[in-house]
Amino acid sequence: MPLKKILLLGAGFSHNWGGYLASELLDRLLGRPAVMNNNYLRQKLWSKKDSGGFEVALAEVQADFRREPAAYKDHLDAFQGAIEYVFDEMNRHFLDIPTIETAPLFVDRLIRTHFVKYDAIFTLNQDILLDHHYLDANIHLSAPGRWDGPQIPGMQRHPPADGNTSWGNCIWTPQQDPIQFTVAARQQPFIKLHGSRNWRAADGGTMLVIGANKPHAIAVHPILDWYFHLFQGTLLQPDVRLVMIGYGCRDKHVNDVLIQAVDQFGLKFYVVDPLGSGLAKAVNPTNGGPIYAPNELDHAFQSGLAGATNRPMRQIFGDDAIARGALDEFLTPNPAPGPM
Repeated sequence: MPLKKILLLGAGFSHNWGGYLASELLDRLLGRPAVMNNNYLRQKLWSKKDSGGFEVALAEVQADFRREPAAYKDHLDAFQGAIEYVFDEMNRHFLDIPTIETAPLFVDRLIRTHFVKYDAIFTLNQDILLDHHYLDANIHLSAPGRWDGPQIPGMQRHPPADGNTSWGNCIWTPQQDPIQFTVAARQQPFIKLHGSRNWRAADGGTMLVIGANKPHAIAVHPILDWYFHLFQGTLLQPDVRLVMIGYGCRDKHVNDVLIQAVDQFGLKFYVVDPLGSGLAKAVNPTNGGPIYAPNELDHAFQSGLAGATNRPMRQIFGDDAIARGALDEFLTPNPAPGPM
């Protein structure tokens, strides 16, 4: 059975080109007029600044709304509107930057040269950075004979009237019949596990999975439910190698799959993150307390981690041949014999 190469991206990936981390997004929300002029929302955000961030604050606002819709509807609308504004601000920036490539004149240093090696790309990001700068980048030319192009499985593209057909500039809607949710051969799947700012549900609402109860939000949308089961099925099998770039290990439903894949199928993974191999320890709730208690994620890192780097993407795919070589070596099923 051939080794399967899987990529998982988190907010730390987009951060390389100006995207917001969760903590930065909270700070930006505090500056939005809809929040600045709303004491209730400001108090919610400040109370969660060091314990859960804006997503937990949003979950509490959503809970208040469910309990008393009339009293909290305006607050929830203001909060969600501010979040959508910040995503739109970030996406406008991504559409404006000319490229994500640090060394565009060197084929071996191109991000797309590396990304076409993966059998599937899963992302937790809801921005359009890669939709615009990777999916529109002639993938078939970077992997001749393997990929004919990219796909966002189960989604339909609706180009805008202005003629800008960039995948990141289009509106996307799910196929109506789940039987149409398929992964096509010879097209690299790009799967946005938590939806996207430019995706629309049947009721016209934005498909963004944000908040504390993400499994529930995922289950509401058949396409996202299918995506998560596809993610599970992809990792929960033998001979898989996973590269995680910028994923901060703060989503329990994703961590649970990672832990199960390591425990039951011997998954090996490589981490690209400022915290490197210390990522699991950093997110452990007991870290910094009087007694450190290793948890399942710690054990998964100890068993499954097969390499890590804290170097940024711009450096790895710039002039850092050492970090780039280590990452490529991890993805090589049968590396050439050499000194130990």
